[in-house]
Amino acid sequence: MTLFFMLGCTFVLDDQPCSPDTGGTDTNTGIDSADTALDSAPDTAEDSGCETSALFRDVDGDGFGDPELSEDRCPTEGWVAEAGDCNDADADVHPGARERCNGTSDACDAAWANDDGLATFTDALGAIDLTAELAGIDGAPAFAAFGVGSLALCTGTWFVNLSFTAGGVVSGVGDGVVLDGGGAGSVLDLGAGDYDLSGLTVRNGAGSAGGGISVNGADNLSITGLVVEANTAAIGGGLSMGTPTVATIVDSTFSGNAATGDGGGVAVSGGSLLLRSSTVSANHATGQGGGIYAEDAALTCIGDGAVEGLGVLENASDAKENEVRLAGRSFTLLAESCDLARTASSPLGIVSVEAVSDFAYGPDATFSCDSTGCVGP
Repeated sequence: MTLFFMLGCTFVLDDQPCSPDTGGTDTNTGIDSADTALDSAPDTAEDSGCETSALFRDVDGDGFGDPELSEDRCPTEGWVAEAGDCNDADADVHPGARERCNGTSDACDAAWANDDGLATFTDALGAIDLTAELAGIDGAPAFAAFGVGSLALCTGTWFVNLSFTAGGVVSGVGDGVVLDGGGAGSVLDLGAGDYDLSGLTVRNGAGSAGGGISVNGADNLSITGLVVEANTAAIGGGLSMGTPTVATIVDSTFSGNAATGDGGGVAVSGGSLLLRSSTVSANHATGQGGGIYAEDAALTCIGDGAVEGLGVLENASDAKENEVRLAGRSFTLLAESCDLARTASSPLGIVSVEAVSDFAYGPDATFSCDSTGCVGP
């Protein structure tokens, strides 16, 4: 005789299975009953007696469905009676939703034209409307401090002093997005972290360092499509930055800024600055470096052969070096198709790829540059 053991019950081959509780009663009855119940469950609206209606697929669970996905069916989770959702992958987009500064209608409004005058901050917790909080006035700008996140500002003039402590994105959505410091502080103050600034005009800021943009300990800074104008500071009228920041400025203009000390347009102390297809012009420094003052820093300027007037030009300083003043004991200078460092002693500027590294000189020394490169004293 062959025996099988399973769950405390002994089965005898070719005999009926036993149950520990019944001493041999057939236990298949309950299973057969369950199978019978499943087989008899209604599969259709007619079987269940429900009334079908046109329902719309609601993937994001906001109560509004995709008008392109409709079926006649019984009430079902994930299907709703209201259509009109123009983005069923975003629960914040549906008829009646609050508009955000993102260049599209969150309320699925066919009459929507733009998001002018809106401000939205987005972080890991979601999107927040800051339109009212950032509604400052000239002379009394709104002040706001942010952690990591993304601030989108739509068309309009925003009188603000904005401070970021751990990295972030600040972008203009639409044309004519102006950040005005109201003459009461730096427009943007950037602490540690990585930053991306784009599509903005930054003007009328006033600070001790960097009236327009003051960078204090940021790791990486990307600037694209900015106009930085009419800002004032003791150092770096438009932009002030230092170690360890690596900054890349593309398709941007620094003009009409002023420093009571050095660096009318830009002041760099340590770190690295790359200007690509950008212009630093018509800035003024009471001290040195009307355009750029760079101390112990790496400075690179790359132009665009198809565009005239790129580079550092037509700036003024009351002390020396109207365009670029290189100070300290070590610097690296690289330029390509860029009108850089054009002074009385270097009327041609730099028009080819040249570099100067670890070039030490005294505080009153000058250098001259022409098409062959730079020569120190």
